[in-house]
Amino acid sequence: MIISLRQLSRFLRLIIFTIIFSFICFKVLMIVQAMIEPANKYKEPIGGDAVKVDARYEPVTPDHSYDEILYRLNLFFEIGE
Repeated sequence: MIISLRQLSRFLRLIIFTIIFSFICFKVLMIVQAMIEPANKYKEPIGGDAVKVDARYEPVTPDHSYDEILYRLNLFFEIGE
């Protein structure tokens, strides 16, 4: 079996171009995915005035105001986090 240098160079060029084209398509798809990806509403808030509801359990005592509890609950439902 005879393998010519021209056939071998064409085959290597085909492989190299396929790899390069695949890499370029992958990068383009990653950019498109970043553009159409929905916002992550569970991410950590950014900024000094950002608020994240804390999920710690605090037992209710008789001297504890229910207005604060209702305020925090309303804030939780308004923010959605």
